[in-house]
Amino acid sequence: MANWWEVHTNVLDKIQKQVEEVQKRLAKLKEDMSDKARGKKAKLELLLTDLERQKKYIIFDTKRATRNKLNVEEEKQFETMTNKEFLKLPREQRLKYVNIWNIDYKDVEEGKEDNIQISFTFNSKFNGGLYLKTTAWQLLPPNVQEVEVLWEKWKRNWYYWEFFNTSWQRLIIHEWTEIKIIRRAKSEELKKFLEISTKTAEKYNGSEKEIVLFGLQRWLDANMAINLFAFHKDLSQMSEADKKVEIEYMITEFERAKDYFLDTFPQESVLKEGKISKEFLSFFLNYFEQDVQKRKDILKNLWFNEDDMKKYQNFTREKVLKSRWYRWMEEISPEDLNEIDVNLLDKFKKEKFWYQFVPWAKETQQLFTYAAIMSWLPKDWWKNESFHILLEKESGWIVGNLNYEFFKRGRKETTKGFKEKITTWDFATTRADELSPEMGIVSNASWLGQLLVSNVELYYPSGREWIGVPLEEAVGMLRYIKKRHKTPEQALNFHFSHNWY
Repeated sequence: MANWWEVHTNVLDKIQKQVEEVQKRLAKLKEDMSDKARGKKAKLELLLTDLERQKKYIIFDTKRATRNKLNVEEEKQFETMTNKEFLKLPREQRLKYVNIWNIDYKDVEEGKEDNIQISFTFNSKFNGGLYLKTTAWQLLPPNVQEVEVLWEKWKRNWYYWEFFNTSWQRLIIHEWTEIKIIRRAKSEELKKFLEISTKTAEKYNGSEKEIVLFGLQRWLDANMAINLFAFHKDLSQMSEADKKVEIEYMITEFERAKDYFLDTFPQESVLKEGKISKEFLSFFLNYFEQDVQKRKDILKNLWFNEDDMKKYQNFTREKVLKSRWYRWMEEISPEDLNEIDVNLLDKFKKEKFWYQFVPWAKETQQLFTYAAIMSWLPKDWWKNESFHILLEKESGWIVGNLNYEFFKRGRKETTKGFKEKITTWDFATTRADELSPEMGIVSNASWLGQLLVSNVELYYPSGREWIGVPLEEAVGMLRYIKKRHKTPEQALNFHFSHNWY
């Protein structure tokens, strides 16, 4: 009887022979421009895509099955490990558990390994909780300064920051994310920085010492770090290990907030003259701290005078949401505005859970025409057959549709119930990306375009508060397709290959 390795090798050989045969047939048709030949080429290209997908899965499973740095006990431990348990590990021990081949942190740090493929699967079991909460900065050495993922470059502006692209969108790692390291900082520079920051932190005691150290690594002076983070959680009763985890957890939220800030206020800056800008600090506190008096006290401690508080009051959570709509409407051309019926627009802006927009219906045409106008995309996207197929396969054209994950094991989640949970912003407790594992599901991708909550924040004009609003969900879906896949056709082809898009 053939063993596992032989079976996989034989299957891979057969697929490779099929790939070569299809490539030969395509080569023969290359110069033939007839309609019949074009049809054959289209079918062969789809077949080739599917074969390559099968190859990728087999190669991936083979790599995963040949891990050689973890013993059985370690893999068993990581099947159900939470992010906070993961953060208790020394930084140098984390990376090897969440990548194919268990590439070691030290090898990456020393430049011996430049290519890493992320995986949160252990013993063939996917750890959704760890996947959704873990970020790139929690894994990679601080000397790694620039990486390439999906042909896009992402870099740190400081040694311990998250990785951002030129649009200040944060790198989010997924199952199978392939990271190519393209630049490292000089070891002597990093060593000097760590010596200075550690010496500064030594002047403080208890949890403040850890907060200051993490803060300095984020371009925050000691006073600012203490004021921003010490008030959010009572750390006095925690063990030293738990304190470090909680502080790292809160710092991660600070990094995530940069996504939301720059997406809402693209003309602003996180840094000004080498310091964290007052605009971003005001946004961060207004957005995450709901206690008004506590917020004012912190701002005063951060050198905000009364004039500053008035100047930056537009960065409140409520005004942020309103400003998105106003900003979008202002940038629509007069010609396009003439096409918009105000009454119909108001109708599309009202919450309509479980309302179905039937393909090709007049109402669906109007919704996605308006959504395209507000996304600065071709207005005829609503006519695109690939787009309608994708919409049907992802959500069944239903506003606020929750995906099947929400109904496993007899769960009866409602869209309104889930929306209430993800619009709660109690700092350092429940975050959008972290709701899935707490609810016992792998993915929180839902709504009209089946976007993850993290993508809802990026692509809906008004963020998660407007889940269930047809126009918001339609705009969010179109913007996501444009950003990630460029066209509906490419998005649908990706869906056929991966069963998600």
